[in-house]
Amino acid sequence: MSVFTPLLGFALAIRENIFKLDCLFIAIITISIVLAVVSFAVIVPAIYSIYSGFKSNTVDESMNEKLLMRIAEAASIQMVLQIVIISLMAYIVVFI
Repeated sequence: MSVFTPLLGFALAIRENIFKLDCLFIAIITISIVLAVVSFAVIVPAIYSIYSGFKSNTVDESMNEKLLMRIAEAASIQMVLQIVIISLMAYIVVFI
């Protein structure tokens, strides 16, 4: 999901003929790459580990608690980065 916001912003910028590969677009692309890395390096493995434990009926509650906390922290980081991306895109649309 974290890739959709930058892609839609990129499509809007191309449609409005305001696409310039300047520092703001590079920042948006970099942040979107960080979002994808956080998703696939932290959240997906944690979810798979929790799912595997439930599937094999060997639920380790302390491990699940740590994994859920890791997912919550990663989601918080993603939320902040999404707000930054949306703010940068709004700045581009309004002021550039």
